This record gives sequence, C-alpha cells and structure tokens, in this order.
Amino acid sequence: MYQLTLQITDTKLEEFLRQVAKKEGKNVPEMALFAIQEFLQKYGSVNESTDPWENPNIDLPSIDTGITDFARYHDHYLYNTEK
Repeated sequence: MYQLTLQITDTKLEEFLRQVAKKEGKNVPEMALFAIQEFLQKYGSVNESTDPWENPNIDLPSIDTGITDFARYHDHYLYNTEK
C-alpha cells in the first residue's frame, strides 16, 4: 500500500473538489482517489502497448460514408477492384 499526499494550491479546484465530494456523499480523500482512478482508467496503464491494433483508441475521429456495404467491399471502394 502506498500513501499519497496531495497539495492543492488552486483554491477554486479545492473548493470544487469539496463540493463534488459533498454532493457524492464522500470525503475529500475518497473523492480525490476516485478522480485519480477515473483518470487512470481513461488513459490506461503506462505499460500498455502503443500499437494501435493491440490497443485501439476509440476516440479517434471517424466519418460516416453512407456506404452500407463498405466493410464487405472495402477493396472495391478503396482500390476500385471488382465487388
């Protein structure tokens, strides 16, 4: 088990943390731990592979082509091969 001490020098951030903790029925340390866990879950482990095929980033931009069979005939649409 590790102990972590946070010094929050931004008074607006500290007050916001206190308000959210109160709203959620938690104390400030519990809320800070929750926020850190959420942050780490979003950004993943530092040991995760950087290969996008092993760890796809679903936040990448995408577009709707309107082509309903694009996945099946992608070679046709990308390289003009026969369907």
